[in-house]
Amino acid sequence: MRRRRVRPILWWVLVAVGMATGLQCFWLVVGPRVQSWRMEKALARFQASPSQARADEVVELLGIHAADAKQGRRVLRLLLQPNVAMRRTYAVGEPVGLNLERAFDLGFRDVL
Repeated sequence: MRRRRVRPILWWVLVAVGMATGLQCFWLVVGPRVQSWRMEKALARFQASPSQARADEVVELLGIHAADAKQGRRVLRLLLQPNVAMRRTYAVGEPVGLNLERAFDLGFRDVL
C-alpha cells in the first residue's frame, strides 16, 4: 500500500522539476530577444520624436545591456550626433563660424 503512494508523488516531483528546467531553458533562449525588442521599440520612439526623456530611456536600456552590437552602434550615432548651427548670412570679410551643440544631456559616465 505504501509503495503505491510513493510512485504518484515521485512522478509529480519529476514533472515539476522537468517543467522548471524547461522554463529556465526557454527563458535563456527568449530573454535576450525580449531585451532586443525593447531596445528596438525605444529606438523607434526616439527616432519618431526625439526628446530628453526618450534619450534617457535609451541610455537606461544601454545600461542594462539590452542592446546588441548593431543596436549599440545605432544608438551612439543617434545620441552623439551634434547639431550644427550657423548663421544664414555673414558680412563680407567676417570669418565664418560654426556652432556644434549636443542635442541631449546624456548620463554615459556610468554606462561607458
